[in-house]
Amino acid sequence: GGLGVNWNYSGGASETDLWNLANSGGGFSFKQKTGASTHTDIMLIDGAGALQLPAYTAATWVAGDKYLVVDASGNVHRSAVGPAS
Repeated sequence: GGLGVNWNYSGGASETDLWNLANSGGGFSFKQKTGASTHTDIMLIDGAGALQLPAYTAATWVAGDKYLVVDASGNVHRSAVGPAS
């Protein structure tokens, strides 16, 4: 395992590439430190490229927060909980 970083792997798009160096499975996990030895999982991009987000309830959001919504057709929309106070 491990992380590899390189640039311009495509040979022309000038992108920055992040590589999970595990030979199978794996993915990329994003976490937020919440204390000396605790964290919150923010998101996971699994080894197949699927994006996994933790479940949030309406009580988690506050007025003015922006978020993305994927509708039943797979379209992505930006939404908001309400006006900022």
